[in-house]
Amino acid sequence: MIKKYPDRIPEGEIRMFGKTLVITSKGMENLTGRSLKEYWYFYIEKQQIVFKEVKYNSYEEALERLMNELGKRGISNYVPAAIDDQNQRIGLQLDNGTLLFITTNGRR
Repeated sequence: MIKKYPDRIPEGEIRMFGKTLVITSKGMENLTGRSLKEYWYFYIEKQQIVFKEVKYNSYEEALERLMNELGKRGISNYVPAAIDDQNQRIGLQLDNGTLLFITTNGRR
């Protein structure tokens, strides 16, 4: 497909690493016309033990769940923020060490 439709892949979305051809997700979406479905996950975690994991189809749905859980705990003025150095988890660590967060990285 790459040889047949070379104009479908934007500049910088495909590279050769030695003899291996590597294409980004965006490049594959342009080439095939299909996009990857990105799921969001809501977690309740304490001491690296997951107590709750729920999969959502969108960021908005997962964020709504996070805000509802925080509301149940009396936290109403929360502004979504990253809780890790890689900015992969958005949530809050409670005083008792419990983490409530959303992420695109499912554990399973």
